[in-house]
Amino acid sequence: MQKHINQPTTERSDERNVILRGTILGLIAAVGYTAANIFLRRSTHVDPYWVSWVKAIPTVLLFGPWMLVLAERGERLIPPARPFILLVLAAILGQVGGNVVFQWSLGVIGLALTVPICLGAMIITGAVSGWLWLKETLTPRTIASILLLITAVTVLSLGAPQAQASLAEVATHNVQLVALGVVAAFFSGVSYALLGVAIRGAAQQGCPAATNVVVVGVAGVVMLLPICLVRSSFGELLETDRFSICWMLAAGLANAGAFIALTKSLQLVGVIYVNALNATQAAMAAVAGVIIFHEPPSISLRWGVALTALGLICMRRGSPKNVELASFNPSAGQTTATQNAEREIGE
Repeated sequence: MQKHINQPTTERSDERNVILRGTILGLIAAVGYTAANIFLRRSTHVDPYWVSWVKAIPTVLLFGPWMLVLAERGERLIPPARPFILLVLAAILGQVGGNVVFQWSLGVIGLALTVPICLGAMIITGAVSGWLWLKETLTPRTIASILLLITAVTVLSLGAPQAQASLAEVATHNVQLVALGVVAAFFSGVSYALLGVAIRGAAQQGCPAATNVVVVGVAGVVMLLPICLVRSSFGELLETDRFSICWMLAAGLANAGAFIALTKSLQLVGVIYVNALNATQAAMAAVAGVIIFHEPPSISLRWGVALTALGLICMRRGSPKNVELASFNPSAGQTTATQNAEREIGE
């Protein structure tokens, strides 16, 4: 009798721990991506393909050896063919349609406009694709939370002095080019969202974080270098000033740390929830401006941070339904969802 009483309590405790770990990792990823975006803004004068290639190098160098260590331990690194192929295709899309297009958009419409458009597209696409393909729950509460977060990102970004200056500068540019910059930012968000769905799908089939991270990094290194060499000679690429190279590598290091945190978060909680956490990038940047750069706190900052908090609370309160848990068996490297599916197939 005591066993039956304690078991539901233990399961709820484990569920809360998984959600907490996933939330912390998702927020760490948002911090890393915020830093990477700031570094990338310093390199908008450089070919976006070259920037994205250099940015992919730290990911491969840092996590490639980790994957070899896991292979030596005899752990399963490659998921079944279908999710692995989808992961590779999504990695290529994430590198070209995500990183390259995002970097190009930064140079056209600026950081203050590119980030909110990208985040909004990522949240919406992630919610719809997670609902369609991963069968994640999309409740009215989740939809309300998503709308609150998109509103928060817009208020924080467009209310910032940098955004107002960017808008004034954009207004003097070619309208068609600006429109393309907006479309590019939106498309990059869609690409990132689809990559997140592919990572989550591979994780549900037992794919470890190392494989996800290395596949995406290798896709960037292999796919982008030939394009760089078609657009410019190798000598011209090496003539990039050392300060820009340093900024690009710094962006790569920040991106690598953020990406592994994001991948682990996607393994633990759903795409919809992780993308909601990613929306805190805008709030983090605004608060950092006040604390680090002593910018005056504005009404838009207060409202944006409040809306961000409200959106996350709304999402969090619905976590048992909106967050699809994926607890891992350390010895097998597989999710419980995968194990259950295998049992059903076996029966």
